[in-house]
Amino acid sequence: HKIAEYESTEGYETLLSRALLSFEKTSERREDFGGFFSTWKRLFSGKLFSEDGIWFTARLISGNVGQLTLCVFLISFFVNLQRSDFFQNELSKVAESEKWRLMAPLRYGLAVSEITIIIITLNYVPSTTRTVLLFRSGGIPSLHDARFWKLRVAVDQASLLFGTLFWGSLYTAILIG
Repeated sequence: HKIAEYESTEGYETLLSRALLSFEKTSERREDFGGFFSTWKRLFSGKLFSEDGIWFTARLISGNVGQLTLCVFLISFFVNLQRSDFFQNELSKVAESEKWRLMAPLRYGLAVSEITIIIITLNYVPSTTRTVLLFRSGGIPSLHDARFWKLRVAVDQASLLFGTLFWGSLYTAILIG
């Protein structure tokens, strides 16, 4: 505990030193932190912010909004494609009894794509929460890890994740649907 015993110039313990000592004393105590549903429940109740102190960046929120916008775009694209003159002309060339063979895979692909994007979108918040909690508890090594200096240099690479929120969802929708 000597490392955490910082004193101010007046000889009183600082807030940081008390927090570090308190954390050290309770570090053996473990608390299970739900998962997918528990994280969303704590988010909507406000406990994720007030009790756990987890705040989400604007990148994460705008990335999730971008993914949901992609869902709406794919639906509107499919509806407009289905109503287009070109599609209707090509569909009229197909026998009436065979039209379902064209429409069923298109509708099934759209449904699976939408479900996949929604699942990906809903999993980002619990995944981010888990990563923050692992980092805080030492599950992800930081300052005392030998790789810290390597990771410290590439901090800007976190901005690459923002593009993957949108483009990853789009490519997944295309490949799955």
